[in-house]
Amino acid sequence: SSHDVVIAVMGATGCGKSTFVSTLVGHEVGIGHGLKAWLIDTPGFNDTTLGDAEVLRSIAFLLARTYEVGVRLAGIVYLHRITDVRVGGSGKRMMQLIRDMCGAEAFPRLVLATTMWQELGSNDPAAFDLAVQHEMELRRTDEFWGAMCRGGSRLARWDGSRASAMAMVDRLQDLQAEQGPMALQIQREMVGQRLDLADTAAGRTVGAKAAALADRFRAEMAEADRQFQEEDEGRRNTQALTVSAVRAECERQVAEAEKARDALQVDYDELLRQKVAECDEVLQKIDREATTVQAAVQERERESAAFVREEPQFEELFQTELEYNEARLKKLDQEIAELRSTGLQEDLEKALEEHRRVDECYREFLAQFKARQVAQRVRDGELASLREEGTRLKKLQVALKGFGVLAGIGLIVAGAVTGIVPLISSGGSLTIGAARSMRRDFANSRPA
Repeated sequence: SSHDVVIAVMGATGCGKSTFVSTLVGHEVGIGHGLKAWLIDTPGFNDTTLGDAEVLRSIAFLLARTYEVGVRLAGIVYLHRITDVRVGGSGKRMMQLIRDMCGAEAFPRLVLATTMWQELGSNDPAAFDLAVQHEMELRRTDEFWGAMCRGGSRLARWDGSRASAMAMVDRLQDLQAEQGPMALQIQREMVGQRLDLADTAAGRTVGAKAAALADRFRAEMAEADRQFQEEDEGRRNTQALTVSAVRAECERQVAEAEKARDALQVDYDELLRQKVAECDEVLQKIDREATTVQAAVQERERESAAFVREEPQFEELFQTELEYNEARLKKLDQEIAELRSTGLQEDLEKALEEHRRVDECYREFLAQFKARQVAQRVRDGELASLREEGTRLKKLQVALKGFGVLAGIGLIVAGAVTGIVPLISSGGSLTIGAARSMRRDFANSRPA
């Protein structure tokens, strides 16, 4: 429906994006008026496995493709941990990229939400006061949220509850109802103006960082060479390996920075082609993994079924053996007591030896029984884990096969088939940013 609400959830890795989404979609309520909301969980620019350029490629592709196929955003929820009282370089850069991707026209549709308030605790007023001061700093400082707040962005606090998260969704839904959906600056740049990603505002920011890194490592390499040449011959001989290692590392860093810049030299059509190819490659890999997991599940199921079939017979055998050994030990106890009273030492020693042998057999049998039970519990645990992994892989398969929806080779617009929108990273790895269906009765909505 053109009235459905599509919201992108952004923020640094670990800020609570996935938990925020799960908090909302984990509680289905009445649809009311047939409206739905879709939440898009995006990767963070501080991702430890992906560089800024690849994360930007993924987010830019998702935003551009949804825009081209007619899916419009109601707004963006940007999450930031209030416990991060010092915003480092990566945090500032991420906020700059949010400004670049949104553009000033979209600032009113941006909810800037701080998270982790529930972790401060009511018994630590000093920590709470520090968090409030940090919130004020974010709001007043231009390189943080100041410019966006003056442009109409709304501040909010997410305390981990569904109610506070729903208030943000309600606000964006109300704005969409009043003003219609919006277009982000990066969507207009890539789809409307057909700019290369490198020529968009966000692309220029990431490209400038990559260029600065390349220049920095070139300078470090030149400085290491200069210092090496100024050393006397004896020290040059001892420093040669160190300088060589420094040069190799600098060359690697320069190559990575240049690769990142090159990755941005792509227009929307080429980015679409690359992402579809990456999706196919990842899908093949996941299909193979799913086949392996399914085979393991079937093997564990056969083992469990065999255990269940054998259990009555084993229980009967165990009970028989248990009763026999207990009776034998009881009889030997009586014999030993009698022999001790008669003083027949040789017969007593034989009885004691027989008692030890029977007792050892008894204990060994008990241990085998317990080991069998433990083995089955382990098998059940492995089976549960394998089934969980199989379910996860099936969801990824559904997501990637539904990727055709976004790629223009499927049936319906984003999310309507699978409820999942994949973001594919390079190198065959998968960053799954899911657009999960959240049903919401908007009849009783309240602004944030």
